[in-house]
Amino acid sequence: KLVATTPSKSGADLAHRVWTVQLTNSGLGPALAARITSLTLTQAMGTPCSPAPVIASSFPIVVGDIAAGANLSGQVQISFAGCQGTVRFTAVVGFSANSGAYTGSTTLSNQVD
Repeated sequence: KLVATTPSKSGADLAHRVWTVQLTNSGLGPALAARITSLTLTQAMGTPCSPAPVIASSFPIVVGDIAAGANLSGQVQISFAGCQGTVRFTAVVGFSANSGAYTGSTTLSNQVD
């Protein structure tokens, strides 16, 4: 079983943010050729962003082979240029492994740009 988290977010300004998306394998066997297949954002709080955030990365993002109990990360580039003030998002991270035999997603609430 894979679970996604966002342990860090960086970038000099709102137009050039990089979210590190970590996939953790809590299963009993390896997750081979793990990939981040999507990331969607839904604004949950704050002044509506105009334009809406833009995911600049191309998917899938290859993360690699994740041993049981281990984790690996990939980076997703996002522009929040149209957002002002304190805004929060619900992020849904999609992922797959084992040549697509395993797919899943994690919903992350209360994410700050």
